[in-house]
Amino acid sequence: MAKGEMMKRSMWDKMLVIGAIGFSLGVIGCREEGGGVEPDGGGETASSAKPAPADDDSGAGDSEAEDEAKGDAAYVGMSQEAAEALAKKNGLRSRVVSIDGQQFPVTTDHDPGRLNFYLEDGKVVKVTRG
Repeated sequence: MAKGEMMKRSMWDKMLVIGAIGFSLGVIGCREEGGGVEPDGGGETASSAKPAPADDDSGAGDSEAEDEAKGDAAYVGMSQEAAEALAKKNGLRSRVVSIDGQQFPVTTDHDPGRLNFYLEDGKVVKVTRG
């Protein structure tokens, strides 16, 4: 093999190794249990359970999803710390998915027992589940 061909092959070998390492790190960072760090420093808490029911009894015929949405609205206006504490008290996991319009990378698995907080100026402005 000529010297030039050997140098090309060596460069391709290095690129392949670097690519494999990058792929492995990406997979490790995206695993669901015990992996990755949430952008808020690991705000996930407790196991999935139902939130405390809202005090408003006027919607007795509402579906479970509507009840959850009403309960989730209680987090709007709270600070990140207060919202995470309330979620934990209600047996829900939580994570911050956006701060001041900056979206954070999050897992795409749907978990109805997990609240996603969107923050603006340090306050929760939107809550979704998943």
